[in-house]
Amino acid sequence: MKNKKLLIIAILLIGIFFLVKSRRVSQSTFDLMVLMEQTEILEVCNNRLIAKQKDPNISFENVSYDNKEFYNYILSKNGDDLCSNTKKLNEVVTEHYKEFFKKEWKFVY
Repeated sequence: MKNKKLLIIAILLIGIFFLVKSRRVSQSTFDLMVLMEQTEILEVCNNRLIAKQKDPNISFENVSYDNKEFYNYILSKNGDDLCSNTKKLNEVVTEHYKEFFKKEWKFVY
């Protein structure tokens, strides 16, 4: 009886250990994801700037999400001022990925 309880507790602890281990994301992976998203946003910003220089009357209000050249979710959600404010861009993208990992039940170590 006592051995059964110890065995069950040991199995539960091992299971919890592997569950926690599988939900971890390294800080370097997190930083890389943030940096890649910032790069994508800045690429969209540059594409929009080039398009504005060619045609000042162009509007990006209703850009479809299938248009990879001019659309980015974070940019459309937070406004075009992210293009010129790198500190705010970093904060917004970092918060976006923190929320993403929280929803996925993952944590950064």
